[in-house]
Amino acid sequence: MDCFIKDVNMKLMADLSRLAPYGCGNPDPIFGSRGLLAIKPRIVGKNHLKLKLGHNGFVIDAIGYDMGGLIEDIGNSECVDAAFTPTINEYNGNRCVQLNIKALRVSE
Repeated sequence: MDCFIKDVNMKLMADLSRLAPYGCGNPDPIFGSRGLLAIKPRIVGKNHLKLKLGHNGFVIDAIGYDMGGLIEDIGNSECVDAAFTPTINEYNGNRCVQLNIKALRVSE
C-alpha cells in the first residue's frame, strides 16, 4: 500500500492497534512510500541503519535492522523508496512513531 509518511502518526497507530494481535495468520501491516529523502543515515548498534525519512517538509524517524550495508547506496541526499511497518519507539520516557524498515532502495 502506497502511503504518505505524514499520515503515519499516533492516530494511525491507535487504529492499527485495533487490528492486533499480530502473528501467524495476521501479519504486521506493511506500508510503502516512494521518493523519500534519506536524511542523516548512520549505523547504530550491530549494523542497524538509522535515519530520518522526509517528504514535502514532513520528517519521521526510521530504522532498518541489520541493514547497515545499504548506507553506501542511499547516501545523504538520495531519494529512496521504502517498505515499512510503523511502530512506537519509547526512549527516555518519550514516545514517538518510528518506521521499522522492511525494504529500502534508491528511487528510480
